[in-house]
Amino acid sequence: MSFVVDASAVLAVLFNETGKQAVIDHGRGGWISAINLTEVLTRAIDKQVPPALRNDIVGGMGLSVMAFDAAAAAATAELREPTRHLGLSLADRACLQLAMQLGVPVLTGDRAWGDLDIDVEIKLIR
Repeated sequence: MSFVVDASAVLAVLFNETGKQAVIDHGRGGWISAINLTEVLTRAIDKQVPPALRNDIVGGMGLSVMAFDAAAAAATAELREPTRHLGLSLADRACLQLAMQLGVPVLTGDRAWGDLDIDVEIKLIR
């Protein structure tokens, strides 16, 4: 089964955090939104990860990057109300929207997502 990976899942692998193995076991060959990739790369820059390693994050995990177009923007905006109570960010909602679009579960390290009542399967990595 393929998964959409949230930025927190990719960062767990990159920074050797708890949940890394779950992402390695299930996230390889999955998808990531371009919005979430931006979040991952930004955090990697903040942590001074060398450019070569930053640029190999997606390839090393075998992830397909999905563009964020007008349809994705509209669907992501629709997730604002059902996720507002948990304070989900734009990137969080973009990840969830992609999982809904593809009809696959999402891998995340964000435990609050377990409390969501939307039409997507959430797999917590920790």
